[in-house]
Amino acid sequence: MAITMRAVLETPFTTPDAAPWPVATLEPGAWLTLDGTCGDPEAGLFAATVADYNNIPPGELATAEHLIAPGGLILTDTTTEIVPGCCCGLETWRDWHPVPSCPHITRCH
Repeated sequence: MAITMRAVLETPFTTPDAAPWPVATLEPGAWLTLDGTCGDPEAGLFAATVADYNNIPPGELATAEHLIAPGGLILTDTTTEIVPGCCCGLETWRDWHPVPSCPHITRCH
């Protein structure tokens, strides 16, 4: 049985502040998979959400030192999906770095 792991952003339940770039619209609370298939609007949604979540004007996002984001890593096998909780945000992804060395886990690309 293979287990997949993917990085996700939880889409906001409120509209982020206006951003000076294209922003995708997804259902509130949906998971946006962060991988190479994301286009400019999805990357824009990610940036706008992170700016809004951290109370940073979108134009100042690149200068911020410590950012947190709603989301994390989703683990899935053929019958179960484990989604991030309130204490497993994307900012702690490095804590999961050793997990892909497990022979039963593959990463989504």
